[in-house]
Amino acid sequence: MFPEWMVAFWLRIKALFRRRQLDRDLDDELQFHLAMREQKLTESGVPAEEAHYAARREFGNTTSAKETNRGMWTFPFLETLWQDGRYSLRQLRRHPGFAAVAVTTLALGIGANAAIFSLANAAFFRRLPFPHASRLAFLWQENQKTGETEGAVSYPNYADWRAESHEFEDMAFIMFGKTFLTGSGTATTVTGPNGTELVPSALVSTNFFSVLGVSPMLGRGFTPDDAIFGHTGVAVIAYGLWRTRFGADPHILGQRKSFGGGEDTIIGVMPAGFTFPTGVEIWKPRQMNSVMRIKTRQYPNMAVIGRLRFGVTWPQARTEMNTIAARLAAEYPAIDHGTRVRIVPLREQLSEKVRTGILVLWAFIAAVLLIACLNTAALIIGRTAARQKEIAVRISLGSTRQRLARQFVSESLVLGLSGAFCGVLIAGWSVSLVSKLNPDIAKLNGDVLGLHVLGYTAAVTVIAALLCGIIPLFAVSRIEPGTALKQTSGNSVPAVQLMRRVARCGGGSHRGCSSCRLGAADPKFAPNPQRQSGIRCRTHACFAVL
Repeated sequence: MFPEWMVAFWLRIKALFRRRQLDRDLDDELQFHLAMREQKLTESGVPAEEAHYAARREFGNTTSAKETNRGMWTFPFLETLWQDGRYSLRQLRRHPGFAAVAVTTLALGIGANAAIFSLANAAFFRRLPFPHASRLAFLWQENQKTGETEGAVSYPNYADWRAESHEFEDMAFIMFGKTFLTGSGTATTVTGPNGTELVPSALVSTNFFSVLGVSPMLGRGFTPDDAIFGHTGVAVIAYGLWRTRFGADPHILGQRKSFGGGEDTIIGVMPAGFTFPTGVEIWKPRQMNSVMRIKTRQYPNMAVIGRLRFGVTWPQARTEMNTIAARLAAEYPAIDHGTRVRIVPLREQLSEKVRTGILVLWAFIAAVLLIACLNTAALIIGRTAARQKEIAVRISLGSTRQRLARQFVSESLVLGLSGAFCGVLIAGWSVSLVSKLNPDIAKLNGDVLGLHVLGYTAAVTVIAALLCGIIPLFAVSRIEPGTALKQTSGNSVPAVQLMRRVARCGGGSHRGCSSCRLGAADPKFAPNPQRQSGIRCRTHACFAVL
């Protein structure tokens, strides 16, 4: 009725809950087979005592036979992994100094990699919080005479770009600034006079939110009437400001607050996490009369963002916008002569100033992780030298080299997981610190606890654990059980002591060789032959120890 593999899988699941009973049955079966072999040898004329040992020699290693049979009705890989993990934890608890040094070394390497990848993920891979964000771009005025590549745009130029462009679906402008907020509520950061708070703000076009493709969580966005000169001032606030400054008041809409010296009516609250441009918490519509629209062509003070139409490529958009710029330069040569339009996709704009630095730092941090793995592997090799007898006993009892390899990899994996846990904490602190020091990195808003970053950290941890576990296997493969078991505790030299002796011998030989060179020089007086011979003897003895 059921496939054979499904029946076998179900039997293995049942065996997990009947482990002790199955072990007793297996012991009884092995004893039965040994007894039958012993009886057969006795009946053939072999003395009873000799038959007892001969039966066991013919049967072979009972421990290995048990392991083979258990592998047929359990999940041996998961079982040995669980056993190795518990044993590794006990080993680390018995050697807290080694554990602290190894975990700290791996934590620094893994944490640095997690921190830099969180920034790289934000710069290169993470999805921007806008619908069809790949079609959004900043449009800057490029001046070929002065070499400026990201020049501000005047309002008349923006209006001409928007009216004449067919490759862009729509365009909006932004004017950055800061506003003194004096509205009621509980202030969190008071920096201005009379209890005011300095808040990043922006004057935008009324279609700003629609170009980005976002809508307020509460209330509404701007309408064309809000931009009419003399119209009642309105404002949209960020979710964070709404919660901290106004206590998440659900009746905030329609209230008039003092934003920048004049009272404005709050008409909307943006969703949580939306602060575009980065850090802005208050958006107000830019109001202009007809005279201001004409006279401001020679005063560029805006950043322009546009949304490309479906199916239009960036080269097509650049060709069209430069054609428009050439026409404006011909019409207004005193102002727009030598200007072009530079189009920068939104993701590239947000990470343009730090992309190269992140890639270089990422390569450097990868090298740091490799060094950390090599240092940890050296520590494990040092412990392996002190565990030669343990390894020899396990080999003598039937453990294979492959089984020992899994044990060492499991130990390094426990170290790696411990280092990864501490490394994530270090990475979170590092990203927040670097973001405070560098505003360009703060714009990326790297998230250390994101799924992509945690997945990358897990992959780095596994690779680091394999490096730390595989390298000591070369030392294990050279251990001979017979030779290791014959060594007494006084004759076995742990790796740390060996390194110290080598260091001392190297220093002694260096001093001895220097003394020999001094002795070979002509001192202008009769040297002492006994002192020279003593120097040579110490030097030769040092090389003999090496």
